Amino acid sequence: MSEIKVNQVNPRVASGTVTFGASGDSLSIPSGVTLTNNGTITNSGTLNGFGKIANVTAWTFTSTVVVSATSATDVTGYSLNYTPASSSNTIAILGQVQYSAINTDQTTPQANFEFYRDGSATGIDSLLNRIRAGNTAENHQIYMNVPLIGQDSPATASQVTYTLRAWTNTADIEVEYLSAILFEVYG
Repeated sequence: MSEIKVNQVNPRVASGTVTFGASGDSLSIPSGVTLTNNGTITNSGTLNGFGKIANVTAWTFTSTVVVSATSATDVTGYSLNYTPASSSNTIAILGQVQYSAINTDQTTPQANFEFYRDGSATGIDSLLNRIRAGNTAENHQIYMNVPLIGQDSPATASQVTYTLRAWTNTADIEVEYLSAILFEVYG
């Protein structure tokens, strides 16, 4: 291997181009090296490993499902099968659940939501896992929209199933709607 040590490389003519390597060559940047860009990078080829979006999938569920459970239970019919492009990719999910509840005992109904992947918690949940809403007046119907935001690293390129789970502290809740966008980001 040959080595050239220089402090700066300039083109031979003003506004010229400096080319490193030829088509088909690979340039390697070893660990510990820092590249600093104070100009503009123009990419006319393939750029990998820089947070590039691999896939975007949107889904909507509109069936009404009653949830009475006080521990996490699948919301029937609210599942999505997805196959990641690579086992090193990250999945980001942005979603919103709409639910309603009737307060029957003058306490504040509480609903909890979380996405599970193949039966395991992902950490994509309803912000602090506790959404309280409503009026403590007896027999008062409340409607809430709850954001679900987070990321998951499934570490597989095989199909996975994301399922919405829900639970409540007091009254039954009716899950009425889920709209979500899944972004797969190259790892």
